[in-house]
Amino acid sequence: MISQKRDEPLVWEGKTAWSSYIYIWIFSTVIAIRGLVSLWLGYWQSALFQGLVVVFMIALAAFFHETTYFKITREAVYRSRGFLGKQAQSFSLSSISSVTRQQGPLERFFDCGNVVMNLRDGKSARLSGIKNPDVVCRKIKALL
Repeated sequence: MISQKRDEPLVWEGKTAWSSYIYIWIFSTVIAIRGLVSLWLGYWQSALFQGLVVVFMIALAAFFHETTYFKITREAVYRSRGFLGKQAQSFSLSSISSVTRQQGPLERFFDCGNVVMNLRDGKSARLSGIKNPDVVCRKIKALL
């Protein structure tokens, strides 16, 4: 998972929101409906294939959800992605100059989005698919 110092008090932790995979859910629903129509028309091979695609898409969303972690402490923001947390990054609060949120129309509807941290060296880091990005953004801003 994410390594942090033992004495660092935890301010917030979370995973990506299930609703952040809205495009996977929409695509899976369309494929599932097509599969049901194929089954109703008697094309069971096509229905079986489309059912397998739906299962794969749901498994993919579950994999992404379970392998992405975020933590905020009083000293740093941590982001870990990948199987067994292979891609872990930490951003000290002193290296963050500003924090904003990004949301598209569907993300606003489902109350999820991205938290973008602008770093002092001119780069930016993104926490993608956060549930309640306004709350997370305010928590980071309060620590700066």
